[in-house]
Amino acid sequence: MASPLFAREFCAYSNCYCEENIWKLCESLRNRSDQPVSIDEFFVVFISNDAKRTPLWMQRSRRGSDEFVLWDYHVILLHVAQDQSLVYDLDTTLPFPCSLEIYVQDALRADEMLRQCYRRMFRVVRADAYLAHFASDRSHMKTPAGDWIHIPPSYPCIHTAGMAKKKGAGKSKAEMMRAHKARLKADPEKHRAYLEEDKARYKERKRQGRIRNIRDLNERDQRILRKKWRMEKRKKNVEKDQPGMETPRRDQFTPPLTPDSAGTRYATSAADVISQKDSWASSHRKIERSDEKTEKLIERLRTSRILLKPSTLESEIPASTETSFWATK
Repeated sequence: MASPLFAREFCAYSNCYCEENIWKLCESLRNRSDQPVSIDEFFVVFISNDAKRTPLWMQRSRRGSDEFVLWDYHVILLHVAQDQSLVYDLDTTLPFPCSLEIYVQDALRADEMLRQCYRRMFRVVRADAYLAHFASDRSHMKTPAGDWIHIPPSYPCIHTAGMAKKKGAGKSKAEMMRAHKARLKADPEKHRAYLEEDKARYKERKRQGRIRNIRDLNERDQRILRKKWRMEKRKKNVEKDQPGMETPRRDQFTPPLTPDSAGTRYATSAADVISQKDSWASSHRKIERSDEKTEKLIERLRTSRILLKPSTLESEIPASTETSFWATK
């Protein structure tokens, strides 16, 4: 094997930021004055699958000697020369660089031994195109609370030359929204105008029937709709011995306990239970009367084709995946 173009100890490396590590590797290759090879011989390879659970062996993050690591995706650099092909992977325990045959045999291993959901997909990009078009704000490496999942690299976020650096680049969408709201609240007049415009846009979307999901509603309408669902669910709990009487919740009444004749056990008075149920039913009728005010809104929501199913609230909308981005092995 020819002498390596890069020494691992001199390469920029950040744990769990493989795409940026490879970008820095390509950048150092482009900026070298003593260029022994052409950058056209280098390709960036993305490894992932639809489930975003890609097994790779011989990784530095593994726990055992022969255990694999499940990455959501992984990025390596491939050098295709006339005599042989070399793989540059800063996260592997294999030699750096490593021949493609050894990397496939030890790190990738055969897809036939994997279950269908874990089989890998590959996308190959020219190194010069990767340098020209790759950009990242690192928002995918933050929790919903804004904390880093892994410590980010010390250098700024990568932005391509043809892309204008936006104000607030490097921040997550939630952080930019919080900063925007803070700027609006600092100016009461601007904040009031923004709220009026947002309210007008919301009403126009409802009028045009463009609201398709409960998540598109504002907070007030969501509360009203959830309350309506709770009441409908409660009305379905009918006691077998008393048709038409809804079963009260446990926290709505606790029947008083009276000692029996022996004084050792406790029994419930039937008269007390009936009176408690009557008082509960009267309070329930008040709730029903207040619900009549929401019927008009509920009807408008139904005409807007909103998903009026409780399961919509319980299930999460899965994140979309760009499956066409990948080319199968």
